[in-house]
Order: sequence, then structure tokens, then C-alpha cells
Amino acid sequence: MTGAEAFLAALKAAGVDWVFCNPGTDFPPVIEALAAGAEAPRMAAILHENVAVGMAHGYYLATGRPQAAMVHVNVGTANALMGLVNAHREQVPLLLAAGRTPVSESGRRGSRSDAIHWGQEMFDQGGMLREVTKWDYELRDGATVATAAGSGWAGVAGGTGRTVASAGSASASRGRLR
Repeated sequence: MTGAEAFLAALKAAGVDWVFCNPGTDFPPVIEALAAGAEAPRMAAILHENVAVGMAHGYYLATGRPQAAMVHVNVGTANALMGLVNAHREQVPLLLAAGRTPVSESGRRGSRSDAIHWGQEMFDQGGMLREVTKWDYELRDGATVATAAGSGWAGVAGGTGRTVASAGSASASRGRLR
């Protein structure tokens, strides 16, 4: 099982019905996991990150069930921020999964292999989200995905009405778990 497969399975097991996505260059492991038939919530490709977060927000308002949004690294995460501010102000729980550039330079599946991986690097991507999230975590190794997803979802489902955010790199989600 890959880190992406474990992440999707953890969301499904937590009761997430939908992941509203605006995919980018950090999504191939997730797409590969879905193509391989991974256990996963339903996925919806959304044209803008703010709309993806807004859809997770709206789904919660309609059903009372927290959902997830998944966005691209860097500017995609920044585009999702306004939706997170809205969810935070209305105490709407949701999980934001934001991509990250690969953390390894070479030697692992999903290592930096293209100029875009350096151009999209951010020193502290989570920093822009911390004012409006209850919890944030940067996934650097696929071996911790189940624990991280469980901790994140516990924060969402814990009745506090707060948003949580996690970021994971392609190299972390692509690797095989032991």
C-alpha cells in the first residue's frame, strides 16, 4: 500500500463522503491510487480551490457531516485560504489536504524531478493557514499517513467546529509502506 492509498482509505474509514479537489503537479500519487482501485471517498474535480473548500463547507451545512478538500501546493493553498477563513468564522469543520513539493532531491519515487518542484517550494506553507486552523501537519513520510490522517480527522470530528489542515509531498504519498 502506498501513502496515497493509506490516506484515501483513512478518509473513507473516517466517514468522508467526498473530497473536493483542485489537482496539480502534486496529485499523481492520488490519481495512481484511484486508478488502481484504492478504497476512497468520492472525488470531485473543482475548477478553483476556494470553490472546493466552499463545497466542503456547504456539504457540512446541508448534511452535518464534515468533508475534505484537497488543493495544490503553494498558490493553490493560498487560493483555498479565503474559504478556510469563512469555515473558521462559521465554525464549520473540514479537512484541507494541501500538496507540497517533494521533500527529497533524489533517490525516492516522487523526488524532485522538474524545475517546477523548486519554483513552488515554500518555506512554511502551513504558516498561512495557522490562524484559521485547529491543527496542521506536514506529512514527510508515508509511513505516518494513517496516524496523521486519524489525528487530523479527530480534530475535525471532535465537535469543536474547527478546520484542520495537512500538507503532504508527492514523495511521501508515493512510497510503499512497510
